[in-house]
Amino acid sequence: MNTQVLFSSPAVNVCDFWCDPGHVPDSDLEVEAAFGVSFPRAGVYIQHSAGGAIVVDPTVAVFRNAGDEQVTTHPSDEGDRNTELQFPPEVLGPLLNNRERFRLQTAPISEAVTARHRRLLRRLHQRSVVNPLEIEEEALFLLATVSQIEPKPKVSKAQQKLVDETRQYLAWHFRQELDLSTVAMAVGSSPFHLSRIFKKATGRSVTEYRTALRVRFAIDRLAEGDGDLSRLAVEAGFYDHAHMTNTIRRRLGSPPSHLRVWLTT
Repeated sequence: MNTQVLFSSPAVNVCDFWCDPGHVPDSDLEVEAAFGVSFPRAGVYIQHSAGGAIVVDPTVAVFRNAGDEQVTTHPSDEGDRNTELQFPPEVLGPLLNNRERFRLQTAPISEAVTARHRRLLRRLHQRSVVNPLEIEEEALFLLATVSQIEPKPKVSKAQQKLVDETRQYLAWHFRQELDLSTVAMAVGSSPFHLSRIFKKATGRSVTEYRTALRVRFAIDRLAEGDGDLSRLAVEAGFYDHAHMTNTIRRRLGSPPSHLRVWLTT
């Protein structure tokens, strides 16, 4: 695990965490040092704690409670990248319950939140943000946005296992053209059962979830200034440049070319 502290103030620390591609052994037992929320940017990993196992990919934010113990496993050798916003308890106030814990374990991340998070990260890496107040307010906005999302209906353990395995499979294969039968076969389910349970647990269809991963991949590359949009569209799994443009415009209100300018300025 590699770590870089990009910003530190009494209100928030902004940290970049990443594992390079290649075999990553299971982590030792880790203890969370601070309260915070992680925004995954790429890859997939599984976090094991007393509350069970959760699959972490770029569609979910993960809430971290100081003192929690966990072990992290990596089902893929592709590596992963995460941004973590860490806050002192006095800043969090009503976001913590009476046991001094976040009320949520994870929350879905919209494409708009992904773009704002990615823009903040790029500006910090480039040292283009010099106003601490601006950074603190943007970090608190990201925290407040994901904290307000209502939890999805609970499913059984067997159903959650099916959903988790599907999310892992999609995290590895989202750039490929798949049909529902192929995905269902890969996770040992029927297409009808998988479609129904996945939508109930995540709020998205399997197709919508795959598209969300593709859009996040594109946002990440646009934030790095990728100039070849036709190549990016194919690499992200879209049919062509027009397909990517229409999808991103529909979800974020701007075409990729405009989004790239906003992300990099």
